[in-house]
Amino acid sequence: REENVMDTIQVSVEKLLLDPNNYRIRGEQNYKYIEDKNASNPMVQKRILKTLRGDNSLAIKDLLDSFKENGYLKIDNIIVRKIDKKDLYIVVEGNRRVATL
Repeated sequence: REENVMDTIQVSVEKLLLDPNNYRIRGEQNYKYIEDKNASNPMVQKRILKTLRGDNSLAIKDLLDSFKENGYLKIDNIIVRKIDKKDLYIVVEGNRRVATL
């Protein structure tokens, strides 16, 4: 099986971890690299969520409005990669959508 073959799976949002090294976060003043093994730390996830949402959720207002009006569109796949044996996944593409959910 090839390494870069993608399967479509359904994963509970509770098993998704925001990417602590997402390009939107790397530019932040307090950014520091986080290893995958530490990505599930609740403090790390809380910090990422706060950064992605922005003040008063302004950074995701467009997505909030879209979800309220249209619901979540299944064509907007979220790309993930499995990180451990606990079935946790880091979001590779779709961090703002997961933060909004």
